[in-house]
Order: sequence, then structure tokens, then C-alpha cells
Amino acid sequence: MLFRSQQQRRRRQQPASAHSSMPSDSPRGGRHAAKTRRPHEVLRVHAAAMAKALGPMPSMPMRTWQTFDIGDLPMHDAMTTAKDESQREAEALDLQLQMQRETQRAAADEASYEEEVARTFRAQAELDWTAAFERASEAIDPELTPAESADVLRDLIRRNLLQYTDMRDNPTRFFLAHRILSKRLVGGFGIRFTVQFNLFAGSILGLGSDAQLAQLRALQDEATLGCFALTEAGAGVNSGLVVNTTATWDPSSRGFVLHTPNELARKQWISQGLTATQMVVIADLIVKGRSHGPHAFLMPLRDAQGQLTRGVSVGDMGSKTIANDLDNAWISFDSVHIPRACMLDRFATIEGADTYVSRGGETMRLEVIGQRLLTGRMCISQAALVFARTLFGTTRAYSDEKNVWSPTNPDMRLSEVPQLAALYERAEKELTEMEAFVGEIEGRLCACLSASTIPSAELVEAIQCARSEAWAWRQSFASSCSRKSAASPCLAAANLQHSSISKIGRASCRERV
Repeated sequence: MLFRSQQQRRRRQQPASAHSSMPSDSPRGGRHAAKTRRPHEVLRVHAAAMAKALGPMPSMPMRTWQTFDIGDLPMHDAMTTAKDESQREAEALDLQLQMQRETQRAAADEASYEEEVARTFRAQAELDWTAAFERASEAIDPELTPAESADVLRDLIRRNLLQYTDMRDNPTRFFLAHRILSKRLVGGFGIRFTVQFNLFAGSILGLGSDAQLAQLRALQDEATLGCFALTEAGAGVNSGLVVNTTATWDPSSRGFVLHTPNELARKQWISQGLTATQMVVIADLIVKGRSHGPHAFLMPLRDAQGQLTRGVSVGDMGSKTIANDLDNAWISFDSVHIPRACMLDRFATIEGADTYVSRGGETMRLEVIGQRLLTGRMCISQAALVFARTLFGTTRAYSDEKNVWSPTNPDMRLSEVPQLAALYERAEKELTEMEAFVGEIEGRLCACLSASTIPSAELVEAIQCARSEAWAWRQSFASSCSRKSAASPCLAAANLQHSSISKIGRASCRERV
């Protein structure tokens, strides 16, 4: 009651204009009408009154929103679409790169697989070839006559197991063939074989022109035997450095005249000289009275009926202490005319009437003319080590089975004797080291043969060092580890102490190479 009376008192104190200014929506009007108005209506009335009191509001520019259509899409839709499209393109690119990587990985795996398969096939092919070559070498017998031994070589040539061009195209197989023969201790046949494939055919391969190289195929198909006529009676240990046999250019016949001026100029110890029908002869080339040094000539030694070329004389060097299955001959020339085409002219030729010309990037010198001497020395090195390894194995096997008396061990073997065991251990170590050294030199020589390049002076020295030391090993074993002296392995082991010529020299060669 008190609260209501206070409200009534305040209403009476308000001015009349406050009540009269409020519009009335009811017929009754006045303050009675205000009581019946709803809240939202009261607010509307107050807003109208305020607007009237403030007056009109200043006008404001209307802000308009404009959309730009891309196709049928508004801008915000286009932006969303572009973003999605970019994301899809990135995802597609990632997928493409992933597929590319997978394709490359698959290609690499396939290439690796194919390489592995090819390597396996090559390895198997080499094993098959080795087995075939070993079977073919079973016909070799040191007790054969020179003529019979020559027939064995002809049969081996016809089998085409080793090509004349393998020295260039597959030098590893070329050296492997020599090692296989060395294992059989084939006596003179090993020399006959390397004369045919290395000195004779190899000289044509290394010194001949393209037209002359084409003759190698026919020479192999016909199993033509050849020899290499270099060593002269007056040369002594300087074989190749002293050549007195002459090849004088004859402009009138456009050929050469081979001549042996004296007995010291006669070729001697020419392996396969009594059975060969072709020959590579080394002679001092003379053009217009000037000597141009040793050059190589390919010429017939005999015809198909075995008759010697006119002006050529051949004789037997006689019986030897070993290797009598190999024939050795002396050869001399009495003004023998040969055509210009006989000159192996890869590095030098005769142009015009009488002009000597060097070509092929090399001048004729001992390192060029004697390329096959280097490969021959490499063959000797490998053969000597194979021989030494074989006899070392034989000696070791014997001492492993030989019982010796011991006060503490009734089952003691000879190879267990401390002194002999120490010598065996040392020999094994040094022989393995020597094999590794010779193998390294062979690999470098193979690279030169494949590229048809002349070995460096350092490689030449290393080859000579390898040959000397390998031969020393062979001689040491041969003198005390032969079949007849197998019962004295102590002597064999003792000789191992003196088998190396110069370990320091070998190390020096290895450093320079």
C-alpha cells in the first residue's frame, strides 16, 4: 500500500505535458491509455519522440556489394574451386612423381637383375669354356714328336676355343689359356702354343693394318702354323736390340729384298721353325741407303707341299735336354724378294717411289716392335707361378701324409716339424703375394691390349720384374720339388728361402706402376 501511494504521488508531481505528448492508440487516450500499451509499443513511441526531438539525421551513402561471376559461379565459389583444383593438381603431381620413382626403381631393379643374369651367364660360359679347353688339352703329350705335337696344335686351332683376336678382344681368356696349359706341365707344347697365338698371330694383330688383320680369320680357319723370326746368333742376350738381317726397299719391283749378310745375322732357336708354313720375320728396314731400324714382315716360309720359299734356308737346332716335342730351327735369307704387302704397316709404310713414312701415332722402336715380347713375358710369369703352385701343393701333400718319429707324438707328420712348418708358412705367404703382384700387372697389361696402346715404361719394367721373380720361384721348385725329388721336401722348403730375387725390387716396381 505504501509503495502504491508513492507511485501515485510521483505521477501527480509530473508536468501535464509529459502525459499529453504521448500519443494514444486507444479511444480512451490519456494516462489511462499508457497503462494498456504493450512494452514494444512503448519503445516505439519513445523512439519516435526521440527522433522528433533530434531532428532529421544526415544522409549516408549506401554501400553496395558487387559480385563478379566466373562462368556461372560467384567469386567465393570460384576461389574455393581454384583452391580445390590446385590441390588436386598437386596431388596428381605427387602421384606422377611417385609413379616415376617407382618406374625408375623397377627399371633399376630390372637392370640389376639383367646384369646379374648376364654376369651369371658369363661366369657359366667361362666355366664351360675352361672345361672345353681343358678337355682339348688332354691330347697334349710331351713324348710326342714335333710333327705330332704340331698336329695337336692344328686341331686346337680348328676348335676355335681361342681366337687370334682374343688378345685384343678378350685378353683375360688369352692369359687363362696359358695358365691352363701350365697346370698340365705340357713341356714344349706350351712354347709352341704361345709362339702361335702370341708371337705370330699377336704380331699381326699389333702391327698389321686393317687389311692385314683381315687375314687372321683365314689363317685360323686353315689352321696355318706360323713362327716368329727375331733372335739372331750375334745378338746374344740383346735379342731384338741387335738385328742384322736386312729388308732393303727395291723401287723397281716395289718390294723388299730380305738378306742375311753373315752367319751372325742368321735367325736361330726359332720355335716351330721346322713345321710352320708362315713367318713373321724382323729385319732392319733400309730405304735409299738409310736404316730405319727393325720392322716386321709377314711372309710364306713354305708352300702347301712343304717346299721352302726360294732363297730361304732352314736347319734343325738339334736335340735338347727337355721339350723335344718342340722343333727349333735356324733360318737364313739369300736375297729373298717379297712384295710390299708383306710389310706389317700399321705404324710405318712406303709411300710413292721410295718415301718412308711413320703413321699411327707411334714411331717404330723396340717397345712397338716387341709388344708381343711383353705379353710373352707375362705368359711366362703366370706359367711359372702356376708351375710353382702345383709343385708346392704336391710337396705339401706328400709331407702332410709322411709320418716322422717324435718322442712326444707318435702320429706326427713331416709337415708338422716346426722348422718345415715355418718354411711352408713363409713360402705360402710369399707365393700368394707374388701371385697378387703378377695378377695386378696382368690386369694393367690387359687394359693396354684392349685399347691397342703401347705399355708405359713403368709397366714394361714391372712386367720384367714379375717375370724374373716368378721364374725364380719356378726354378727353385723345379730343382727340388719334381716328381723324382718329392721324397725330399725338406730340401724343397730350404730352397724357398732363396726363391725371391729382390723383394725390394718388386715393391719398387709396384710403387712406380
